[in-house]
Parts: sequence; structure tokens; C-alpha cells
Amino acid sequence: MGTGEILFIVGFVIVSYLWYEKKRKKIVKKAKQIRDYKVSQFVSLINKILQSAPTTIFDPPTINNLVDIHNLVHNRFIYKDDFENYGVFDDWRSHAQEVIEGQTFEDDCDGFAFTVCELLIQEGFSPDQVLFLSCTVETGEGHAVAACIIDGNIYVADSRKKSIYEFRHAAFSKYIFESYVKLSAPEELIYIG
Repeated sequence: MGTGEILFIVGFVIVSYLWYEKKRKKIVKKAKQIRDYKVSQFVSLINKILQSAPTTIFDPPTINNLVDIHNLVHNRFIYKDDFENYGVFDDWRSHAQEVIEGQTFEDDCDGFAFTVCELLIQEGFSPDQVLFLSCTVETGEGHAVAACIIDGNIYVADSRKKSIYEFRHAAFSKYIFESYVKLSAPEELIYIG
């Protein structure tokens, strides 16, 4: 191989690397913008949900309230992927009003979870009790669930399950829980394990 060929290859490698770095930096910048937007969208939605909290609570809510809310939402929920439903990869919204009005709603797991969270807040659960959790399911796909702390136990309301279950039995669900947010501090993502 001659000097000219070697210089051509070296030049090609350098130009390719610089092109790759430029593309990588654009991708990283875009990912950060998306993450920042999603965080602000998430915090905004949680703040909207918290505005629906009752000002006076006569009886503290119980596990029966959680079961009733899960069953109500589960019976009104029709799974539909966000891209198919809204034309975007991820769309976060609550459908609490539709559920209250007796309507069905189409959304994915996070729409189910946000709806449960909002209805728990409306039922009188404290924002410190209500959690939004993210996990990976047995297929490797991302998933979101709502949870509620009642008498020191964490109970999970899941769009894929017909009834609530205790978080400590989550190993049986084949989920790997990754992080959660308390509704009282939506900007603080807490990683599990």
C-alpha cells in the first residue's frame, strides 16, 4: 500500500470520526432536550393532578378505596399505544375526568397510571402516599404503574393486572422496578435498587 492510499484511509477515518462525533453530539443534545421537556411535562401534569385534591377529608381513605379506583379505571381502560393514539412516542395525560363521567378511554400504561394517581388524590390520599413507578416487564419493554402507601405497605395498581398487589410481591409479577416519583415531589426521581 502506497503513501497516498494510507493518507486517503487516514483522512477518511478522521472525516468519518468527525462526522460521527458531530452526529453524536446532535443526538445527545436532542436527547437532553427531550428529557428536559418530558421532566417539565411530567411535573406540570403532577401539579395539575394535585390541584384536584379535596380541601377537606372526613374519613381517611383505605385500601378499599384503592381497590375501587383500580377496578373502576381498569374497567374503563382500553390499551392503545401512544404513537397510534396521539402520533407521538410518549404522551402523558390523565383521564380521570372521563372515568368520573363513566366514559372509556384509550391510552397506554402511563395514561392508566396517571389516571389512577389523580383519582387517588381526589379520593383524599395524601400526595406523600401516591407513587408513579417505572419498570421493565418480562419482555424487556418499559412499563408504568401507580402505587399507594397504606399502613406502611405499598400497593400497586397496574393496567396489566385485574387486581392490586403488594409491592413486596412484585417479584412474582416478573417486573424489574427501576424508579419512582412521589406525587408530593414530582421533580425527584428516585432510583430503586
